[in-house]
Amino acid sequence: MEREIRGHTKVGYWLWITILLLATLIQFISQKGVLGIYYPVFSFIRKMYGFTFYYLPFAAIYLVIPLFIWLCYLAWKNKWIAILPKVQSLLFFVFIFMFIYCWFYVSWGILYKAPSLSQRLSLMEENIDSNYLVAELRWVEEKLLSTRKKIWMDETLPLPLSVTPAHLDLIIQKSVASTLKEWQIKSFEKVRIRPLYPSGSLLVFSTAGIYLTFSGEGHYDPGLAHFHAPFVMAHELGHANGITGEADCNFVAMITCLNSDNAFIQYSGLLTYWRYLNADLKKSARYSYYQHLFFRPIAIRRDLEVLYGALDRYPEIMPMVRDVIYDSYLKANGIKDGLTNYDKILIMFKAWKKSPLNSRLKQNWEIEGH
Repeated sequence: MEREIRGHTKVGYWLWITILLLATLIQFISQKGVLGIYYPVFSFIRKMYGFTFYYLPFAAIYLVIPLFIWLCYLAWKNKWIAILPKVQSLLFFVFIFMFIYCWFYVSWGILYKAPSLSQRLSLMEENIDSNYLVAELRWVEEKLLSTRKKIWMDETLPLPLSVTPAHLDLIIQKSVASTLKEWQIKSFEKVRIRPLYPSGSLLVFSTAGIYLTFSGEGHYDPGLAHFHAPFVMAHELGHANGITGEADCNFVAMITCLNSDNAFIQYSGLLTYWRYLNADLKKSARYSYYQHLFFRPIAIRRDLEVLYGALDRYPEIMPMVRDVIYDSYLKANGIKDGLTNYDKILIMFKAWKKSPLNSRLKQNWEIEGH
């Protein structure tokens, strides 16, 4: 029995040393270290996922959480990390916390130290004023209406669920990989985006989608309106491919949707972009916002009623607490503007119009000079 306890203590020491070394590496790894050392590790993790969890018929997190709880139980029962028996309980919970911390950063979180998408694509900072917002809203509404007619001719009714493409997740998965390849950014085709049940489990926390590093999968709330989901799916797949910034993933989703050959996916990107423009106009120029609101096309009104109706079915739980926590999380990981980082999609898209890399977008959407 004493020999067995000593054996467990030895294992415990090595586990603690490993965790402490990983935590130190996470804190002090440089941007060059992320690019030179960590990217091959991340690629290996993604390849391992492609051979395993990718083929599950359900979200891998439903398997990972019970397995993790079971391993915690075994560690407690068998005293795997009981290096100081007198404070075993305290050390156990400290170790579990540090293990989760290291798991999060080693599996994905270190990528917060990598260059942003704006840096990689050499996008310059752009000023956004109310005149630009109004002009952009008019352009988007024109494109929304013309794209919508390719899907559904009746402008008095919202887009029906029946127009949703089959195997939408696989289409978007390949489209996101294609977008990143065009930018010469490492991408992975074997990445899953899955619904996280029950419906509303994310929306009650003011969240439409989430990337879970512990299972390597992106998720969207199945309670979303069907034409809202494609943009959210593309955003989370951006995270799964190693893009960390929220504005960056919004931009990946926007360009992926616009470059799609499917009008339904294009419409989802345009409508989400319209919502960001509309929200920014409401904050910066309220009179212009209400003036524009009066002339909003009926077809867009109908779809927005469905979109916001879906969101309203799941009342938010402590939205202010959620915002403070997530804002602090983003800032702690180098996203200095916190939650407002999402809105930078407007700045990035304006800069993208001037980029020499966007010839495909100019040709397909006639954005030059507008």
